[in-house]
Amino acid sequence: MLNTIAIAILLTSSSCKNAPQEQSTENLHTSEKVEVLESSRTDDTILSTYPETEVKQEVRDEVKESKEVKNEVEEVTQEMDKVIEEKTEVIVEDATVNHNPVQEEIKKEEEIIVEEAEKIEDSSEEAVDKVEEVKKEEVIEEKPALPVAMDHSSFDQLLRTYVSSSGVVNYSGLKGKEATLDAYLVKLGENVPSSSEARNARLAYWINAYNAYTIKLILKNLPLKSITDLHGGKPWDKKWIELGGKTYSLNQIEHEIIRPRFKDPRIHFAVNCAATSCPPIPNKAFTSANLNSLLNQRTKAFINNTAYNKVSGASASLSKIFDWYGEDFGDLITYINKYSKVKVAAGSEVKFLEYDWALNGK
Repeated sequence: MLNTIAIAILLTSSSCKNAPQEQSTENLHTSEKVEVLESSRTDDTILSTYPETEVKQEVRDEVKESKEVKNEVEEVTQEMDKVIEEKTEVIVEDATVNHNPVQEEIKKEEEIIVEEAEKIEDSSEEAVDKVEEVKKEEVIEEKPALPVAMDHSSFDQLLRTYVSSSGVVNYSGLKGKEATLDAYLVKLGENVPSSSEARNARLAYWINAYNAYTIKLILKNLPLKSITDLHGGKPWDKKWIELGGKTYSLNQIEHEIIRPRFKDPRIHFAVNCAATSCPPIPNKAFTSANLNSLLNQRTKAFINNTAYNKVSGASASLSKIFDWYGEDFGDLITYINKYSKVKVAAGSEVKFLEYDWALNGK
């Protein structure tokens, strides 16, 4: 644009050679105008200071045109800037949301991680369930089977056959069935009850063991008048009874197992020492089912049997058992009155009868 103006000025200067005064003045004006144009001073107030000539008008037109072009350029520039800004925002947003490969990769990785985490969680839950199932199976497998109660039926049959209702034992008849008794003793040795078994089953076992081995002791030594004729009068201290790999005496079974473990004074009317004054042996075996009722029945029968105890309202002559094991019974009169048909008055005199050690059978 400036070049165009400069050429116009030169042409005008060339066509005005015949007017030296004006040319000088015009040249001066033109020179100054060029300076103004070059310095971008296009204010109309400046141009108004010069004479109105054709060059001046052309310059004015050029300046105006230049201003218009400049304005257009500025408008276009502004539009372009605006468009660039909008495009830039769109590109940035689009790149950030949809086309940023790093973001897309991170998003994919996050999705994979979440998916894997869910799989792991599901697997963990399945594993926990399986572990619980295995534990339950292990508990079922490892849980020991409930012990089967010792079968006392063979001993029960022997007692029913060779012992009377009053407790008299037919040892001669039992001798012919000693093999059956021996087989029962073997079963006793193989089936010693553990502490996990029911109390009644355990106590029934030990009472039957005591009575069966007492019978065996008599059968081994027939003919015999009294059990006290054996082992120097102390057959109960002899250790010869094999049960569960251990060897016991009759006294050990009664005084180390039955009495201290079960603490039931009624057992004194259940174990039988093969003597006439001993509480009669029942003609049936003890079992977990009949234990309590049979103990009560044997206790009442013994206390109310005048062959063993003589009770009146003012006095009581009792079996030596109540003397030997008095600590098991507590207050003796109170205990007797619990089972006796005749009640003994408090403070009554208590005596103990002589004990007959003669064999309780034949």
